[in-house]
Amino acid sequence: MANKILVIDDEPEIANLVEVVLNGEGYKVYKAFNGDDGIVLANNFSPDAILLDIVMPGMSGLEVCKYLKSLSQTKGIPIII
Repeated sequence: MANKILVIDDEPEIANLVEVVLNGEGYKVYKAFNGDDGIVLANNFSPDAILLDIVMPGMSGLEVCKYLKSLSQTKGIPIII
């Protein structure tokens, strides 16, 4: 089974580009366009890694990271900001 990557970025063009590149390398990509949706996807799909934008409306990437690291089910997921 392919590794799962969650991309959290408020700019769809960037998220889509990252998805195309990672799909080409055999990864399954999930996308969220805000922090709240990213947290839900992280909990639902347990990705192997998260690519996270810092500057987003609503919750910033740092807030999302802190929240995910505070939860037992997501704290072990590597996050690249």
